[in-house]
Amino acid sequence: MCQFASFKFRPCGDVPVVVADPNSHGETEKALKLPPDAGADSWHDGHYLPDGTVECRGVEGDTLTPMQCESAIRARWPTFTAFWGWAMRQPGCKALTTLDLRDTKVSDLAPLAGCKALTMLYLCGTKVSEKQVAALRVALPKCKVWT
Repeated sequence: MCQFASFKFRPCGDVPVVVADPNSHGETEKALKLPPDAGADSWHDGHYLPDGTVECRGVEGDTLTPMQCESAIRARWPTFTAFWGWAMRQPGCKALTTLDLRDTKVSDLAPLAGCKALTMLYLCGTKVSEKQVAALRVALPKCKVWT
């Protein structure tokens, strides 16, 4: 079972990251016609969790360690919402309509403003401000936001 949000990455260079289905590594591989994980420096599985955790799987022989890859990804997308906002704008990415961020450390909603497919957003137990929620409601008028 994949954790949410799933992505594929290569542990070399600037750590390229791709996503086509944030629920499934296999569906991302299929949609983007990626070869299966075949050893060192190939496309590996990764997760960016709503609690802010970045997980990168590695194998012996990779140019970069999992920790180096996680750091590179976190530098590019410092928060889950930043990653999510980027992922949902990727060509061919499966547009998910519901995002459950209950009881997470999410504090910045601005990156979600471009996620036009979003119709349900759960924020109970988060530390987002009412001002941020109001701005998101303006940006995504069809999205029901639960706080």
